[in-house]
Amino acid sequence: MDQVITFNKTYQERLLEFTNILSGYDVLSASNVKKEWSFYLEISLEPVGWQAIWKIPRLTCEELNIAFPTVVLVYVENVDFEELEATIKILAVQDEIHLPDKHCVPLIQLWPTKEQEKSVVLNLHLTASCLDMLRFFYIYIFMPWDLEEDSSTDWPSEHLETRLRLYYDMRNGTIPIQTVEHLKCLLNEAHRVHARREQIVAWMNNNNTLKQETEKQYVDKLVDLQIRLIQIRSDFEILENPTLRNGLLKKQEQLNPRKIENQNRQYLLVFNHGKVDEHVSFLQQVKNHVNDEVVTFFSTFALALENSNANDTIFLNRSKHMFETLSALGEGGAVKGLYSKQDTVIATTNNDIMLDCNGDVTLENLTVDVTSQCGILVRSGTVTMNNCKIMGDGKSSTHQGIIVLAGGRLNMINCDISQFYTAIVGNSGSSITLQNCEVFNVSVGLRVYDKCQVKVEASSFHHCKDYGVCVETDNNEDDGVYKAGGFAVLEVIPDVVTKDVIGEHNGKGDVLINTKSKLQPINDLFSNSQLNTARICESSDEEMELNNSVEHNSTVIENTTTVEIVDM
Repeated sequence: MDQVITFNKTYQERLLEFTNILSGYDVLSASNVKKEWSFYLEISLEPVGWQAIWKIPRLTCEELNIAFPTVVLVYVENVDFEELEATIKILAVQDEIHLPDKHCVPLIQLWPTKEQEKSVVLNLHLTASCLDMLRFFYIYIFMPWDLEEDSSTDWPSEHLETRLRLYYDMRNGTIPIQTVEHLKCLLNEAHRVHARREQIVAWMNNNNTLKQETEKQYVDKLVDLQIRLIQIRSDFEILENPTLRNGLLKKQEQLNPRKIENQNRQYLLVFNHGKVDEHVSFLQQVKNHVNDEVVTFFSTFALALENSNANDTIFLNRSKHMFETLSALGEGGAVKGLYSKQDTVIATTNNDIMLDCNGDVTLENLTVDVTSQCGILVRSGTVTMNNCKIMGDGKSSTHQGIIVLAGGRLNMINCDISQFYTAIVGNSGSSITLQNCEVFNVSVGLRVYDKCQVKVEASSFHHCKDYGVCVETDNNEDDGVYKAGGFAVLEVIPDVVTKDVIGEHNGKGDVLINTKSKLQPINDLFSNSQLNTARICESSDEEMELNNSVEHNSTVIENTTTVEIVDM
């Protein structure tokens, strides 16, 4: 997203900006915070005439049945300052994507482009800065439950500095990585639960003829969402308060000092319940792997993860094991089943990223049941999967199996992956190796970008709705926009090596090599009175790289109404 304006501001800069906007009253209740933003934006933000990139949120992508992430070039026709929304007209879309011409979208989803219509005078830097401030505020600072506070409470004095400090403490390493991961999950889930709740309320208000049984189901769902939001608020407020946060972290250190000392690797065994003979059989299997090493038993996978350190190994029995995050094991370590991959299943209660990996992580003999938005995110280090099955729900157009970021490596041996929109995504600077693997029942099996090192051997891509392999490239030396065909087409891509690869029953072909172009702002927008959106579509780039961010050096995945934070 180098065509948009981004910012990287310090704690003091953010604090000064927000204080200037919200300091007009002795007491500013949470219900009036939005009004103060409206007043500020009305005198600072360009009300019409600028182009922007609209990063379509995941929920909208699902409703439109288009891939996620998707970005489009838009023209802002009007800004509703009271609602913090804008009416936009789509100027350029991605290949094979059909969208309505006009939309009303939250301002925080818009990123002004550096280039604009040359005949229009705009204070573009101020507009971009205002949207950056607004976006940051409603993602990190203002929480969905704040509107439920007492109207006599002064919101800025209660929350502004503590939440801003919490964000920067998460970012600069002051808070342990396990707690940071927990906080990120809470933030993401809070926004998502609030968005779902608002969606249900709006839908019920627009449907006055609901059957009593259907209405009861929606009411029950609203109650469940409200209860979960209360639980998230309780956890978050403990960590928001600096005194309570420090006390909690010290208590955790006392209860588990080994996390500080970083001693030798430990082996953790998870056996939730079973007969005596099953316990004995499980221990016999474990003994083949650890010999006479000291082991520790845990009743649940989640509890074992909470007590693990980087580079530990967790052995799981035959069962379905639930967890929230990998905690320290995301920095390195192993999770292993001891039987066939169908016998041991792991699943998460986290709807964002199931396995967030920053180090060398090994997964063996497992079924990874992905109900979250992304199954595995490989940020850095090497993720090795041996004899594993990764499966999605097969329903959403935004579901992604494995994403490998720059610097990350993915090695898959004897694995199969299915039921995603995109099974595997390899960003520029990443590395992917598939050996004796099967990819099937997805829209796109493997999507890679320039300078992604790929080696596929003795593997198959079959029953992919679109393509088995899609290569997005900036190399436009050839006269064609794209090339489609069998796996022999990949010979022109030096970073992609295949051997004994089979493709069968793939809807549009085994391979697509697509020339990657960017959504370019239009410099002479008003010179063509017969403006035709379809003729301005210059991009097929799905912007799959997750390095586009609110902060210049962070990684994001969009949420239903805002932007989800997956890295500080």
